Amino acid sequence: MAILFDTGKGDKKQVIDISDLGRGLTEPFCTVLLSLHAFSGCDSTSAFKGKVKAVKILPQKLAFVQTLAERRDTWQVKDGVIDKLESFTCCVYGRPRFSTVDDLRYQMLKEKCGDEVISASHCTDLTTLPPC
Repeated sequence: MAILFDTGKGDKKQVIDISDLGRGLTEPFCTVLLSLHAFSGCDSTSAFKGKVKAVKILPQKLAFVQTLAERRDTWQVKDGVIDKLESFTCCVYGRPRFSTVDDLRYQMLKEKCGDEVISASHCTDLTTLPPC
């Protein structure tokens, strides 16, 4: 029996075999998937570019697995965890050299708008930026 995840719409619709994905993952990685889900937003309005990209980054960045593991057992946020989660967010957006989301958002907005003033009629698609 397989667990399938139906996601997207139109030409971006896809079905992901979660069972198959899980077979190729280590136990520490599987234990943080719920934390990753909570951090990255709900299925229908994901806060990130996409959950799949975040899942693919984790095996490459084991420090982030540990960071998410620290979040799964408590509502209290230990010192330094937020900084690590911001670094993870920057990696999800393909900018691992950034360590803060504010710096990343500023740089992406600057690339999008250049020196022009941000206004309601120009450079306003803020959905392409990482969440605050």
